[in-house]
Amino acid sequence: MRVRLRAITTLDPHVREDGTYDIHSVYMDTPTDRALMEKQVGMPVRDKYRIRYYNEDREHFVIERKSKVGSLCDKVGCKLTRNELDRLLAGDIDWMLHDDRRLLREVWLRMKNELLAPRMQVHYTREPVIYGPGNVRVTLDSNIRTGLYNPDFLTEGLVRPRTQSPDFVLL
Repeated sequence: MRVRLRAITTLDPHVREDGTYDIHSVYMDTPTDRALMEKQVGMPVRDKYRIRYYNEDREHFVIERKSKVGSLCDKVGCKLTRNELDRLLAGDIDWMLHDDRRLLREVWLRMKNELLAPRMQVHYTREPVIYGPGNVRVTLDSNIRTGLYNPDFLTEGLVRPRTQSPDFVLL
């Protein structure tokens, strides 16, 4: 499949020389895992919140809300500094209420009212390609590692056990 895709697509401009990049995510959810349950049962309208960094760059972070309404998806995000991330993960969130970024105020509200908090972490390698004429992006994800949220998820060199076999690739 990689060979066929490469014949008709171009590489995503953000990849390393090997055509991949690493994604490190912390997914936020309620104590009852509402976002996870809504996805599993196929709720037509749902939101999920995540914090990400790419490759091993532990100085540039983004917090995102990914929304689904039927078959339509929308993603809204904003950058976080390392200090802001550390405060958010430590539960020091009152600064978010007065921030100019609307998404941070929204996350603050959900953290206060719904007890939204870091719940899961996911790490994987992505191989993205783009098919320009159809505005299509295809991703191959491998080396997938998941687990409950660990406050040490930013620790460099932290060994994360693989969730899938080394040959497993998610299209």
